[in-house]
Amino acid sequence: IGKGPYEDTSAADISQAIADLQRLEQLHSNAERMKNVGNKHMASQNYQEAFQAYSEAIRLSPTGPQSHVFYSNRAAASLSLKYYSSAADDAKRAIALQPTFGKAHARMGQALYFMKDFEGAITAYEKALSNDETADSAVTWSYLAKAKSKLEKQQQVKQQQQQRQEQMQQQQKNQPQNLPKEQPQNEQSPISVIAAVSKLESPNKASIEHFYRKGSIHLTRKEYNLALNDFDTVLKLMLQDDDDEVDESSGTLYRLYYNR
Repeated sequence: IGKGPYEDTSAADISQAIADLQRLEQLHSNAERMKNVGNKHMASQNYQEAFQAYSEAIRLSPTGPQSHVFYSNRAAASLSLKYYSSAADDAKRAIALQPTFGKAHARMGQALYFMKDFEGAITAYEKALSNDETADSAVTWSYLAKAKSKLEKQQQVKQQQQQRQEQMQQQQKNQPQNLPKEQPQNEQSPISVIAAVSKLESPNKASIEHFYRKGSIHLTRKEYNLALNDFDTVLKLMLQDDDDEVDESSGTLYRLYYNR
């Protein structure tokens, strides 16, 4: 009869293993306590203190049974502090530990949204909803719709930017050498473009019109690089909206990002 797997294990080894398990359980318990401290700070909008409390929970239990919650909650604190890259990193860690944790995907979506990676945000929001349809679904659906709208607008702007660059390159290629500078015959009137821009509902309308006028002036002078810089600024301003800020007073952040 062969020996069992533990027959050669001494009583001292067994005692040490039990002691190690007890210490590990104590670490997990302390980490859970620090998470609860962080939650209280989040409820009070003390986001820096919440970040520190969640960090301590992670230090105590980096790969424990609730570590995905600790990383996800620290991502929430980072979002409230507008540390979007840090929030994305923590959300990614949480997802690696628990791929079906819906809140981690939602926080990843929010981080990518404010980093203007709208395509990535859409994917993250959709995963959040598919993994946890009941958790803050109204808020997540709302941001998913906004991300889709922003992505469409971003793609349109990029297409316009590419067309503008191609037009300017063609103008430079066709420009005769050593001739005095003159008004391009086929150049679109800045007034007509500004009129079109004025139809946009954008908080940056005044800035958009200002930089378009500057770019148009540079264009008439054949100062193509300067004109391109101004038009690039116009396109970037067209992507910005008033809602591209975290509204802490509304309670949306707390509902979407505070966890148990």
